[in-house]
Amino acid sequence: MLRKTLIIILFVILAVISVPTVGQNVKSMELDLAKTKSDTAKISLLLHISSAYNKLENFEKAYQNAEKSLHLSENTKNYKIGRCLLAKAIAADEMGRSHEAQALYEKSLIYLNNNKETPYYIDALKGLAGVLMTTENLNSALTYNLRALEVSKKIGDSRRMADNLKNIGMVFSKLKKADKALKYYNEALEIYELSDNNEGVVKCLLNISYVHIDKKEWEKALETTQKALEINKITGNHLLEATAYNIFSIIYKNQGSIDKAFDNILRSYEIFEEKNYQLGMTICLVSMSNLALETGDTASSHKYLDQCLKIAKQSSFKLEIQSAYKGLSDLYLLEKDYQKSLENFKKYSNFRDSILNENISQQVLELSAKYENTQKEDEIKRYKMLKNMAIILFSFFILFVLSLFYVLYKKSKTVKLLQYQQNQNLSILDTLNKQKNEIQKQTQQLKETNLELEKLSLVAKKTDNTILIADVDGDVEWVNESFIKTFAYTEKDLNFINYEDKIVTEIVRVLHEGILKCREANKPYLFSFNFRDSQKGKHWYQTSVSPIFNTVGEIIKFIVIGSDITQIKMAEIEINIQHAEIEAQRDQIVKQNNEIMASILYSERIQKAVLPPLEFFHEIFSEAFIIYKPKDIVSGDFFWATSKNEKKIIAVADCTGHGVPGAFMSMLGIVLLNEIVNKHQDLLFEFNLSANQILNLLRSKLKKSLHQKGISGEAHDGIDIALCIIDNIKNEIQFSGANMPIFISNNEKVQKCKGDRMPIGIYTENDSEFMNFNISFQKGDILYIASDGYSDQFGGPIDKKFLVRNFREMLASIYTLSMEQQKQIISDIFDGWRGEIQQTDDITVVGIKL
Repeated sequence: MLRKTLIIILFVILAVISVPTVGQNVKSMELDLAKTKSDTAKISLLLHISSAYNKLENFEKAYQNAEKSLHLSENTKNYKIGRCLLAKAIAADEMGRSHEAQALYEKSLIYLNNNKETPYYIDALKGLAGVLMTTENLNSALTYNLRALEVSKKIGDSRRMADNLKNIGMVFSKLKKADKALKYYNEALEIYELSDNNEGVVKCLLNISYVHIDKKEWEKALETTQKALEINKITGNHLLEATAYNIFSIIYKNQGSIDKAFDNILRSYEIFEEKNYQLGMTICLVSMSNLALETGDTASSHKYLDQCLKIAKQSSFKLEIQSAYKGLSDLYLLEKDYQKSLENFKKYSNFRDSILNENISQQVLELSAKYENTQKEDEIKRYKMLKNMAIILFSFFILFVLSLFYVLYKKSKTVKLLQYQQNQNLSILDTLNKQKNEIQKQTQQLKETNLELEKLSLVAKKTDNTILIADVDGDVEWVNESFIKTFAYTEKDLNFINYEDKIVTEIVRVLHEGILKCREANKPYLFSFNFRDSQKGKHWYQTSVSPIFNTVGEIIKFIVIGSDITQIKMAEIEINIQHAEIEAQRDQIVKQNNEIMASILYSERIQKAVLPPLEFFHEIFSEAFIIYKPKDIVSGDFFWATSKNEKKIIAVADCTGHGVPGAFMSMLGIVLLNEIVNKHQDLLFEFNLSANQILNLLRSKLKKSLHQKGISGEAHDGIDIALCIIDNIKNEIQFSGANMPIFISNNEKVQKCKGDRMPIGIYTENDSEFMNFNISFQKGDILYIASDGYSDQFGGPIDKKFLVRNFREMLASIYTLSMEQQKQIISDIFDGWRGEIQQTDDITVVGIKL
């Protein structure tokens, strides 16, 4: 327990120290920016500065530097414009400017679309999905997250795979699909833990806490959040810490612990305030206002909402402005200050969605009525008096009108009687004419109906569909020839059932059930059924029961029409079987892919453990740098260093292949070098091997390990390597190389030493010994060793290799700079040359100041 506590304290101290380190790097990069003349180098430095400020949670500075890089890229038409747009989008997103961030992400995707297999393209998709999720556009957010996940898997980027699995979980969480959300969160969590990504672990755990909150599992939510907060002590991410306290507040409020809830939301607010994260501040202030109301403290509730409104207006947070106005309106309404409640509600309604306009107008009218109620009492009294007077006057008027109407009625009664007698005679004549026309019309309709019945009768006899007509009680009146042919039963068989015949019994049962459903619904009823014939063959029928109505809407008949769908059903069954097999195969492939990816990730950890730690490398070479960029997750390149008897040994090697095969060869090479150097010193008590002797021994041991005998058809696996023994006392380098040169810069010149044109491995039947070169140097000269991955990289304006000549000229132009600056420029030039093209090979570049 004590050991665990000490480890946690150590990590916290390291996290605290790391912040000033990032700050110092920013200062150093800003000084380099002032000195740099190259536009490409300026853009690279601005992007790195923006990224550093994001890590320092100074998002305003990050945004400003990203904007500068974008202006410079647009003015110079630089190839990095997509990355500049992405950097600006990330900073805007962190500042809570969702609409601006969405537009920037979408624009960056246009530029990054030329090569979709890059981390930048994945980050743009992921960022756009995150913005869409905050604006509740969940379907689009899920689409972009899935695309980002697909590209991450394709390029083997485990961190981004985990990020996108986590984001997909967040979408399902918002869709209230808790089980699916947990499935994706746990997949992401497993990858984060395998790759020691503590920040990713914390984010996953916090999202899982929200799922437990949605499911009202308060204890699980509390336990998960406490675990996340403990791990966050290692990462030192203040915004995640604030989020954890926010979650604690929600849990405690739902558990009825208002004091604890307020303490935690206050801690969250203080962190957001310290980091000037205004969106988080406004969210906390709304929660603080609600908690104050819980305790009846309306004054504090006012204070928090006013503060929230001020910040939200400054940053144009429309949702938070809307929440603040709504809270103030409700608060004033609670205090019966209807005028201020109405004013705030009108402001709130301006931010509401157009769908809610009708409801808002009604609420405004109600609040207006409450406010104006106290001012209208005198007018209501006066109105009642006027109303009573109007009723009296109206009563006199009605009495006058009725009297006048009675007089007129008496006079017109005689005239109407005469008119009635005349109209009666005309009506009788008109009725006789109509009856005549109706009889003629009905006669014509009967002819047309008989013709239609003849046609229908012909169709009913010739169709392959089975047709049955039943009366209102369900007794069968008629069946067509197709029914008799299909089922071998007549209407008589269906009405007088032989209950020993199971087939006819089943048909009648299904028929009556369908008629009953049709009668209950009073409309056509569709259903399907199956039965086995006398030869045990299974048949499926799709059947519709339609009611026939009389003129008053009563059911008088039922028409039952059936279609044989046996072939369709058999096809459906076959398709379902195939679908199940395909799903099982898919699940097996997914499982195998996950297992392979887990194995590769574990191989990566093993390879990193075998390589010399950077701290050990810098103990030997105080002024030096290493650029190590595997093409895949694991690498076929390796670097190796040690110190023996005041002599320093450095080697860079490129094994056959890359990825997993190359990684196995690289680990074998490192093990053999350690064995050769350490065993030789143990035997002689003093190290006296020359560089070429080490390579000769390495070739012998490698051939023996791989059982290489030079037989035809045998695999020619091997290693290209450059090995140097540096003697600072004599100012001399021993160099021996197998298909790999070294470069030494001095006095603005770069000298190239080639070594031997043969590998470590099978080359000829009689292997020649490697040559040993002794090279003198002066203090301040720089030794460079690089695998061929850098010079073989395709890119540039016409998509060609970088070449050794350009690599050598680059070294000549930068050797006077500090080693850290050289490392940055070499990396930036490589990225600029590659552009959006995929990395060709593993890359290792080592620079050592002698």
